[in-house]
Amino acid sequence: MNIKVRAIEKNSIAQDNLRVSIECNNLSEILDSSASFDMVMTLHDRYIAVVLPEQTNINDIMFSTFPMVVQYTRHEKYFKDKEPLCMSMFTENGTVVKMSFKVYSPETLIELSI
Repeated sequence: MNIKVRAIEKNSIAQDNLRVSIECNNLSEILDSSASFDMVMTLHDRYIAVVLPEQTNINDIMFSTFPMVVQYTRHEKYFKDKEPLCMSMFTENGTVVKMSFKVYSPETLIELSI
């Protein structure tokens, strides 16, 4: 499995600003091979990529708590099955050591050690 992450516009919040592609995806039955996110937040050694819509088909606590801290990134978003709601990258000394993806349907947290 090979994961590529690419920012489209640095230092901005825009729809589909961060694109992720997974090559040789052996988890394709539970995780899409491509995803996009609007914004990246940092927390010490962790980067969290999210889409924060005001209206969505998903009932997840993330959509009610994150907007208390940061702004919505778009008015509306319909998440498909296997589409990740967020992605986290964990680093040690500037090197990515773990990635995680939160998927709603089916409700799953996928953690990948690198």
